Amino acid sequence: MRRLDTKEQRQNSRTPRGKEAAEKDVKTLSLVDSAARRVASMILDGTLRAGDRLPPERELATRLGLSRGAPREALRRLEYVGLLQARVRSARYVTHHRPNDPASGISIWIQLQPVGEVIATRRILEPAALAAVPALRVNELAAEVRACYDQMARAYDRGAYDAATRDHSRFHLALSQYAPSGLHRVLLASMIDVSAAAQLEIFRTGKAGLHSLRRHLPIVEALERGDVADAAREVADHLAPAFTYSETGS
Repeated sequence: MRRLDTKEQRQNSRTPRGKEAAEKDVKTLSLVDSAARRVASMILDGTLRAGDRLPPERELATRLGLSRGAPREALRRLEYVGLLQARVRSARYVTHHRPNDPASGISIWIQLQPVGEVIATRRILEPAALAAVPALRVNELAAEVRACYDQMARAYDRGAYDAATRDHSRFHLALSQYAPSGLHRVLLASMIDVSAAAQLEIFRTGKAGLHSLRRHLPIVEALERGDVADAAREVADHLAPAFTYSETGS
C-alpha cells in the first residue's frame, strides 16, 4: 500500500523520529512499486508462465534484493489485478487467465503505474468527462454526488476510513460516467481504482484527510447551481498535487 508524504506531514513532523518514519514509509512504498513492476514484467514477458508457482516470499525478496515486506505487498497487488492467484498455505501461482480483453489489459497496466502519474493524468481526464454531462442530467448528477459526499463525510466522521474511501471512489466514478467515449470511461475507472489506496492513506492522515474531504464540497455545490464548468474547475483544483508521491528508491 502506498504512503504519502504531505506538506502538512512535513510541517508537523518536527522531530527526527517523525522525519525518519516518513522517510522509511516513502522508501518502503517505492520499493513495493518496484517489486510489483519487476514481477509483473516476468509474467507478461513469459519468464513466469501460467501455472508456475512463485517462490516463497523470503526467497523472492532475496532474489529481488529487498526486505520481505515489499514483495509481500507487491504480490498482493498483483493478485488484485489478476496476474496471481493465492492458494492454500499462502502459495501463489501465475494465473491461466491472460488479459485479452483490452479493458482488462489497460486496467492491469494502469495498476502498475506510479500513483503520482495516475493522479496527474486524472486531473486532465476527469474534468473533461464532467464537462460532457448532458444539460438534462445535471440535476440528477448533482443529487447523486451529494449523496456520495454525505455518505463519505459520515464515514469519515466516525473514523470508518475504508468506507469513506469506497464512497470517495463512487463520488469520482459518478463524475466520470458521462465521459464522451468508452476508452475515456475505462481509463478513468481504472485510475480511480488505482488511487483508492492513496486516498485511504490520506483519510488516515489527520488534517490532510479533513482537507481532502472538504475539497469535494465545492464540486457538489457547483453542480447544484447547475454550473458544470465551475464544477470541472473544482475537480481540477481538487486533483492538483497537494501531496508528493515519491518514487525514490525504486
